[in-house]
Amino acid sequence: MQCISDANCSGVSGNPACNLDTHQCVPCTRDYGSLPPTCPGNSPSCDPSTHQCVCRIPSAGNQVKNAGFNSGVTPYWNSLLLGLYVNFHPLDDADGCSGSGSVGGFLTNQDPWQCVSLSPPLPQCFGAKFYSSNPGDSTTCRVRYYSNGACNEPALSDYAIGPQGNNQLTGWASYVDSNAVAPSTAKSALVYCDFGEPLTIDGGDASYVDQIYLNTGCSF
Repeated sequence: MQCISDANCSGVSGNPACNLDTHQCVPCTRDYGSLPPTCPGNSPSCDPSTHQCVCRIPSAGNQVKNAGFNSGVTPYWNSLLLGLYVNFHPLDDADGCSGSGSVGGFLTNQDPWQCVSLSPPLPQCFGAKFYSSNPGDSTTCRVRYYSNGACNEPALSDYAIGPQGNNQLTGWASYVDSNAVAPSTAKSALVYCDFGEPLTIDGGDASYVDQIYLNTGCSF
């Protein structure tokens, strides 16, 4: 169907947006936010090259790589315990998107981790989404800033987010520290998670983490 605006596509099932380059009705043309037409909640982003609604795409300013765990914990994330105490959960995406997942674990210390080479503008927010089956879950994710480019000592500052055992979280919830400002001399940031105890000995991973971000916009 030929179109010149979204209004021409409002009655076209599955293709409510107008691609002004081809004048064809397509599933989407941009991330609409609160403006209609919108992509469904479990596939909230629009792929600008295919005009398809896809799993949530990180913001351009997010300095964490593989932040949404679309295809696994690797690449970019490191783990000594992958497949043991750290696991990829392909069916447990924070938005319920079938093309993405999350990382889960229990009883880990700084695992998984990622050394981020910082670029301007330096981040001021650190956030993620957490899921837990244990109301007393102590899972925490941290960012630690360094003055060199390899996440080595000395550390300049660090910030923590997550349930940390002080809540009744039993589902997905967002945590953000909007004051996790990188010092002006910071060249790198170590981002890592410490997973807590599972609800039962054989109950699987204590919690999952998804959509980690380190940026200036305070959203994924």
